[in-house]
Amino acid sequence: MNNHKHIKPTGFTIVEVLVVIAVISILLTIGGLTWQSVRNNALDNEQKNNALRLKEAIDKYHQDNGEYPKPTGCANIVTATDDTAECRNGQLASLLVPRYLEVLPKNRAKADFYYIVRHSKDPQNHPDGYALQILDGNGNASCKTGQQLTDSWWTSVRTCDF
Repeated sequence: MNNHKHIKPTGFTIVEVLVVIAVISILLTIGGLTWQSVRNNALDNEQKNNALRLKEAIDKYHQDNGEYPKPTGCANIVTATDDTAECRNGQLASLLVPRYLEVLPKNRAKADFYYIVRHSKDPQNHPDGYALQILDGNGNASCKTGQQLTDSWWTSVRTCDF
């Protein structure tokens, strides 16, 4: 008789290990892409909500004061038809905080919203207005929102749908 015992190998073969690594890699890739998409959606929603809060405060300021806020320290462009200010560094806070907002909301990049305001010299034909610039995930302007938007404000940027 043959007294050799059959020894059953223990452990995993290299193919089994490679298959497990491949499956884990696929799951991590899918999870990472899903997480990034969820994160981007959350940042977009936060920016939208912040823009809506800021718009509400600007409109309330207009209702109380008869004009849109035009803070000092902004770049001013005066023409025959209007006086326009471009603000990028949170100058709105001096007029809106704390009466209309607790703190000045930030955009997607956690920076101050780019704000343009126009005070018209001829309100009948050229009404006062303002705009806020909304950013995309790359920090570029994706849309603009406000009141009485002018085409010359960020000409290649569409109007937001909110």
